[in-house]
Amino acid sequence: MIPALFRARRVAVVGDPDQFPPVITMKKSRNEVLREKYGLSTFEANKYSFCENNVFSVIPRGDTQTIRLVEHFRCMDEIAMYFNEEFYKGGLCPCVGDRSNQGYNAYNLKPGMAWIDAPGGDAAEIAAALDYLKSLHQSGFTGSVGVISPLRKLANEMKTQCHNRRAEMPSGLTDDRINTANGFQGGQCDVVLFLLGLNSARTPGRDHWYITADENKYIYNVSVSRAKVCFTTFGDKKLALKSGISRIVKLIPESRKPTSPKVGPGEA
Repeated sequence: MIPALFRARRVAVVGDPDQFPPVITMKKSRNEVLREKYGLSTFEANKYSFCENNVFSVIPRGDTQTIRLVEHFRCMDEIAMYFNEEFYKGGLCPCVGDRSNQGYNAYNLKPGMAWIDAPGGDAAEIAAALDYLKSLHQSGFTGSVGVISPLRKLANEMKTQCHNRRAEMPSGLTDDRINTANGFQGGQCDVVLFLLGLNSARTPGRDHWYITADENKYIYNVSVSRAKVCFTTFGDKKLALKSGISRIVKLIPESRKPTSPKVGPGEA
């Protein structure tokens, strides 16, 4: 989008800087060669490098009019309050309400956020998630179901296991609904299962960094906001609490303090 700014007299940017950052496929080394070739290697020109910045960081906030769309209509309030508190400083107005009286009890589903403790590694998370999905199938649930993990390897293994047990899976779970947070961007489901991958079998390294690093915190905002009715995390609760990372700890419902949602227009 940065090159497009040079061709516009006026521009309106619509987006959310707290969701996915831009996906850049060009290598930095190639970008540097091109910048040098075309005389764009100065410090001043650096702010327009799309490998280093994005359109949100290029446009000066103080010189522009910013309009925040605060009303949220996808997730039930308990789910929306997670990312409202963690990413938007309470600035959103959840407008869906409580869906607990819409017949989900018939499928043994409790609307909102839940945590199923699955210590012991990826296999334990997958096994617990498969049992959950089998229970959904047996209950006759026909709503949409998605499975998300921060880690590609874990998401792929879960997809393989679901495919091998297709007869035991709910009808609303399709292969394209088992993915990483990045692959699930733009999607939504009634029920979302989140395989955290932060477990005792994963030693500190690239995968551990990917789950916990601040620069990847958008993963949690995107993942939770895919769920309309139920969002359930599968992982080692003890390790999650030990991490001390707010966005991970708050996935555990009992760790969150009740807060009052922002009052919407005309509701005061």
